[in-house]
Amino acid sequence: MLEQFLESDRPEASSQKRPQARPLWLFGHAYRVLKGLAVTLFVAFLLLTHAEVVALEDIRLQVGREMSPAEMLEEARRNEELRRFKEAEFWYARAAHNGSAEAHLVLAEVYRQGYFHGAGFDGVGFLRRDFTAAAERYEQAAALLTSVAAAGDANAMVKLGLLYHSGLGVTVDHEKALRLWRAAVEKGSAEGAYALGYHGYWHREAYDKALPWLLQAAEEGLPDAQYLVGQAYQDGRGVDRDYEKARRWILQAAEGGHPKAVRDANSMRAQGML
Repeated sequence: MLEQFLESDRPEASSQKRPQARPLWLFGHAYRVLKGLAVTLFVAFLLLTHAEVVALEDIRLQVGREMSPAEMLEEARRNEELRRFKEAEFWYARAAHNGSAEAHLVLAEVYRQGYFHGAGFDGVGFLRRDFTAAAERYEQAAALLTSVAAAGDANAMVKLGLLYHSGLGVTVDHEKALRLWRAAVEKGSAEGAYALGYHGYWHREAYDKALPWLLQAAEEGLPDAQYLVGQAYQDGRGVDRDYEKARRWILQAAEGGHPKAVRDANSMRAQGML
């Protein structure tokens, strides 16, 4: 049957068979043309995509040269909030390369945990854990923070204290961490006060010694500190149990966006306590 169709398209074929064979020949010809065109378009797409990626990389690098580390860090955070994690990783890396200790810390946490803060159940934002890369980032962050803290920066003192407290990038040294946090508090750091209070609260030291630090940070508006103060009044840790004060502090923490405080506030509303 196939031979008959092929024969019918030859010049010497009968005119009676030509009307039947012509459509099939045209279909075959069109198929070959379109197939070649599809392959050509696909190859062109790959080349253009590669060129676009290279061009985008060049643009990002060029823009990056005109940005400060702080601006790079802000761009990284913006992309992370938008769940554009590859872009976020790129800008964190650029900021870190240009001397941002904060960017090193973020990347260290991401590589240690294997995901970005905004990662979801859709799998976006997860990546392979890399403890070696995380350790290197912590070490670089510690070196940068040491220099900045020595110049009197309270924020650097707090973060460096956290590294010494946890043994990340440096050898564990709780006493050094406490000294750094106290020095930060002397410069008016609410985060330093919270770190001192948190250390005492969760290490089961005298709660009455930890609570004043937490109260100081809570009164300066830190939601984390406000929530812990609320918990202390609720459980009677370091103070007499006082549910009204507990409720007030937890609600303030909820207004500041503290996740657990928001959950507790919603539970209070459901129970008619608000």
